[in-house]
Amino acid sequence: MLTDLDLILNAYDDGSFAEWQVLAWIIKKLALSGNQEDYQDLPTWLKDAIATKIEQVFRDGQGWMTIGSKGEDMMPYATQVKDRFLQNELEK
Repeated sequence: MLTDLDLILNAYDDGSFAEWQVLAWIIKKLALSGNQEDYQDLPTWLKDAIATKIEQVFRDGQGWMTIGSKGEDMMPYATQVKDRFLQNELEK
């Protein structure tokens, strides 16, 4: 399981984090240190949301930047997650 995943999901459940923040955090974490088991352990709704987000950013061709005081280009992380965990799912 990804470190701190429970904290992030609790923050989402109580309204402290928006879905885009949760997805950005999980996608970055998976890209940097996740493995197949980490991905498989995610709740189905979250895996579906990740696949939908990644499919959207690649389809739109607009890229994906987080917002806030320190914006971050999420495309390198999205590419890694797509290639490592979603390639078969997105080809269906």
